[in-house]
Amino acid sequence: MILFGEEDGSHLKASSTGIKLFYSIEQNDGNEFVVEGALRNAEIVIKAGDGDGFLGKILPPEGIRVHFDVIAGWSSIEGLYFKGSASLEITIPIHKNIGPISFESIYISLALREDGNIRVRAAVCFGGCLGPLSFSIRRIGIESLIKIDRSPSFNLSFLPPLGAGLAIDAGTVTGGGYLEFDNDNKRYAGILELAFGKIGLTAVGLITTRMPDGSKGFSMLVVIGVEFDPPITLPYNFNLSGVGGLLGIQRSMNVDYLREGLKQGTLDSVLFPQDPIANAARIISDLRAGFPPDKGRYLFGPMAIIGWGNPKIIRAEVGIFIELPKPVRVAILGQVTAQLPNAEADTETVVVIHLDILGVLDFEKKTFSLDAVIYDSRILQFSLSGDMAMRFSWGSPPFFLISFGGYNPKFKVQAGMPALRRMTLSLGKGSNPRLSLECYMAVTTNSLQFGAKLELLAKKSKFKVHGYLYFHALFIFSPFSFVIDMGAGVEVFAGGASLLSITLDFTLSGPTPWRAKGTGKFKILCVKVKIRFDVTWGRRGGRALPAMDPWEDLLAALNSPGNWKSLLPGESEQLVRLRKIEDAAGTVNVHSRGLSQISQTVLPFNEKLDKYGNHPIAGDTEYRVTEINDLPVEDANALRVAYTKEYYATGQSKKLSHSEKLSRPSFEEYDMNIVIGSERVTAGPARHCALAFETEVIDENRVASPLPRTGLPWRNAAAGLANRAGKNRGRDKYFNAAQKPLVGVLTERYHVTDKYSGRSVAAAADTFGGAKSVLEQYAHDNPETAGNVQIVTGYERMS
Repeated sequence: MILFGEEDGSHLKASSTGIKLFYSIEQNDGNEFVVEGALRNAEIVIKAGDGDGFLGKILPPEGIRVHFDVIAGWSSIEGLYFKGSASLEITIPIHKNIGPISFESIYISLALREDGNIRVRAAVCFGGCLGPLSFSIRRIGIESLIKIDRSPSFNLSFLPPLGAGLAIDAGTVTGGGYLEFDNDNKRYAGILELAFGKIGLTAVGLITTRMPDGSKGFSMLVVIGVEFDPPITLPYNFNLSGVGGLLGIQRSMNVDYLREGLKQGTLDSVLFPQDPIANAARIISDLRAGFPPDKGRYLFGPMAIIGWGNPKIIRAEVGIFIELPKPVRVAILGQVTAQLPNAEADTETVVVIHLDILGVLDFEKKTFSLDAVIYDSRILQFSLSGDMAMRFSWGSPPFFLISFGGYNPKFKVQAGMPALRRMTLSLGKGSNPRLSLECYMAVTTNSLQFGAKLELLAKKSKFKVHGYLYFHALFIFSPFSFVIDMGAGVEVFAGGASLLSITLDFTLSGPTPWRAKGTGKFKILCVKVKIRFDVTWGRRGGRALPAMDPWEDLLAALNSPGNWKSLLPGESEQLVRLRKIEDAAGTVNVHSRGLSQISQTVLPFNEKLDKYGNHPIAGDTEYRVTEINDLPVEDANALRVAYTKEYYATGQSKKLSHSEKLSRPSFEEYDMNIVIGSERVTAGPARHCALAFETEVIDENRVASPLPRTGLPWRNAAAGLANRAGKNRGRDKYFNAAQKPLVGVLTERYHVTDKYSGRSVAAAADTFGGAKSVLEQYAHDNPETAGNVQIVTGYERMS
């Protein structure tokens, strides 16, 4: 409802209003009488046309519009009070000059805060010129907080400016700077750009005095770049035209933001930003998000601009940033521009490539990632775009991926693998006619993928022609197989209706048996013809490879001295270095309470083998250790045997279906290494002895003399390292190694469950391969359950 004024002019309206009176009787606090009024979802509008000439000049053209909720009341106990939220802001342009100072506008703000107090701000924006120096100050003034209670009060304080700009033009020195003040969030930023003849300096600084958790703290980020012309000549036709660096105190890298920002040009704000004053807001925002405050983290690294060719053909802006302390991360940021023939040549460039790169090396996670984006690029007049990614892990589990333009449509993309745009070359200007070529290539730990698609679209009057030609190839390394999808088609439209179409799509898979399966379609007006074909040729399984007995290879691996090593007992560390012991040929010296490990990669223990590589198995299909030196493992007083797991290619020992080849992990953990130990080691009674030592002082003449056994120096030496308790050294200085951690991460386990109830029907396994063996055994023992059991993770199992 409109309370005052008219809808087309200045007015006050609210969706609801109300007044209430109440009287409360409190035994201890006394009686209270309250009068309270409320405006809900209210709006006040002040239009310039309703005022006189002066108001018409100072008010904004669109007027002032404020939305608010407010409750005002009076209490016989508390006095006058306000509740709700409302704010009123107005900027009055004045454009008055007083000497060299030019006042641009006055800013007035009135806000009703949630605590019922009123905040009033008054500020001015001004600038000026002092010789070759120009400056501009944004919103500097005063503010007051008015408290509304039984004893109203207010204070007056300085209001720091929101920003300040500076420019200089002194002949040989030109440039400027910009400072931003965000006092509410305790964040400050500044940008400086100067040119000294043919040397340009750019500096960006961010300071925060409040940490993300709200606590007090200090963090700083500084990025500095210097460019010069002519560049410094380097060997092999390289040149250096810029240097710089990044320093971050209490700052870390937001790798996800930087990676996602490759397609939005985030690196433009980090590596030698161009025109920083004009792009100040974007640069500051990108740096804040890409390198956020983080307690205890530090960043530093150099930057450089390197070119090749004379005239310059390739220009690369590169930065290498290191984040410390642990976990240590190294980031490589780069922007590469290539122009052929070159940017300075008189002829038009034939090839223009713009490439942004981000590489991250994480020592804690044992991973390396590399991402690249092609943008604003062309070959002749044809635009070029696409993405590239590389992932490498040498931890657990091992992983490798490199892709240019994405993956095969039938490949199951695992979690954490990036989505990539196809490498695309648009062969034409505009959208009609349009001829585009897409292609990709990818290599993973167990596959090779590549493919391409050529597409044509042309329009003329009411007619349109659409055609395509594609292929997708997927090769699995272990066990070897491939699937190739191919297709082509053309369709003619008139006024949106299809007149003629011919398509052919088929799949070729192998090796033996070879299979070609597909569909051909032909349509003209209302006549449709569809032909399906499914042809298989070659012997199933192809030429049978000779059977092999893996025992000889396994025995050779177990007998190899290089596969034997000694392990220290438990969590212990070797505190002293022992002299080298001359080992007899073929022997390994083991700590008296330690273990001996035999490593091998031939086959997994305690698993039923379907094949050995691509060969059928001649001999035993399962291997486990049963005796050591003719002593049965079951004997509790003899040497004991355990296994440690390593990653092994499942396809080397298991027959996998086509769907399993695409969806099952390429490497899984199996019992691969043998660990041998003994419980027979005993120790005699402890012997106590006094620890004696001598202390000498070496003076500046390198003369050694005994330290007197009196006075403070002797007492300090007597309390030195030799007399300290053991728990004051090494890891015991920081925590109790024997104490179990309070929080841990459970290893994912696999369960064989009923498909309908979700409950386990057999023992759990640590690996998918182990669960597969359990399922096969359960199905063998319970044939009536065929098709009713499945393998799920522990998180999917019904308890």
